[in-house]
Amino acid sequence: MEQVEKIMRALGCTEAEALDVIATDKAIEQGADPFPLTAEQKAVEKKMKSTGTRTVYKFEKKERKADDEKIFLMSAIQSAINEVGAEHINLVNPQRELVFTYNGKKYKIVLSAPRT
Repeated sequence: MEQVEKIMRALGCTEAEALDVIATDKAIEQGADPFPLTAEQKAVEKKMKSTGTRTVYKFEKKERKADDEKIFLMSAIQSAINEVGAEHINLVNPQRELVFTYNGKKYKIVLSAPRT
């Protein structure tokens, strides 16, 4: 009876209406559908639930501009190493990495230009 009085105060309804609310709630909890939708209402419900089409993102790697200064420095380093007598000089990345062998030992030079 306490719940009936609470519903009556909250909704401003009669005791019979409050008892009907309780019975309907109990039926819904057990899986019943006391308020079935028409086909038109179901179509509107489906339209309102949809979020639109899925956005497809195309991630593309950013094209870096060639750094002429780094290319010049790497070619200068390569020619200096060549003059010393290094072997198997391999310019892995013309702006960044150089691998070579000197006196039977493998070396790698990595050039970086940190931001200031």
